[in-house]
Amino acid sequence: LMEEFSAITLEVELSGTWTDIYADVIAGTLRVTGIGILDNTLVARVGDVGTCEFHLDNSAYNSGNTLGYYTPYGQNVRAGWGAGIAVRLTFHYDGYAVVKFIGKIDVDGIDVDTLQFRTRRVRVQASNWMADAVKHSISLLSYQTNVRGDQAIQCILDNMNVQPPGIIMEQGSITYPTMFDITRAETKAIGEFNKICISGLDY
Repeated sequence: LMEEFSAITLEVELSGTWTDIYADVIAGTLRVTGIGILDNTLVARVGDVGTCEFHLDNSAYNSGNTLGYYTPYGQNVRAGWGAGIAVRLTFHYDGYAVVKFIGKIDVDGIDVDTLQFRTRRVRVQASNWMADAVKHSISLLSYQTNVRGDQAIQCILDNMNVQPPGIIMEQGSITYPTMFDITRAETKAIGEFNKICISGLDY
């Protein structure tokens, strides 16, 4: 339960600086979904896209005492605020800090409620790095021979413009005679991750 944590920080990277905006989150709206492998079937070997959703107080009673503080391109918008910026959710308990989510606000992830006689709020959705893997089309990835699964995954990561916030990989136990021999322009990084993991029964 939320009450068990000594503190929760929801930070966004505003103009290069991590800034905690949790004080402006409307109670009961913060939700994290989809992180990790959510299926227990044999073929479920790659994590899903994780999302972090929350609503922000956009009235004059927020931390900036500014109406429209979280309205992108608005007259009173908070400096650095907008789609595409990084988001980090951290739970603090008993001296420990655990990052529950890190990602960035989706291109269409900001929905502003501007009606005068309703709660002035901004609905926000951010997605983690797996969303980049879903969208990224592999280009100019060269045909490989005699490579392990972890080496093949590294080749895909090297092909991507956006890197994950951290990488930990174990050495694969299988060496594949050929790799990337049938990739096409529409081949997505997530699809190649999945094929590699299913081939070696890895995760």
